[in-house]
Amino acid sequence: MATVFLSVYGKEGLRELAVQNLSKAHYLADKLKPRFSGPFFNEFVAHADAKTVADINRALESKKIIGGLALEKFYPELKNTLLLCCTEMSRKTQMDQ
Repeated sequence: MATVFLSVYGKEGLRELAVQNLSKAHYLADKLKPRFSGPFFNEFVAHADAKTVADINRALESKKIIGGLALEKFYPELKNTLLLCCTEMSRKTQMDQ
């Protein structure tokens, strides 16, 4: 996949995509409650405090937004957390929802 992106976007275009992913992920993380405080690129773990992860994902799905991955299934100690990812395809209006 990296080869395809590099051939289509070139070195500078690929860098721009990476900067967009980083910026968008940090924009979304600033609106939520990240579970960890370390550095991250375009994925981060967030708490689902007020609702369950399933409730959050159903609400997002009704708005045609792909929600996060419930981590409890793989890591029981991360109950009520979800893995979120932002890419160049993520839109600010969707992140605000």
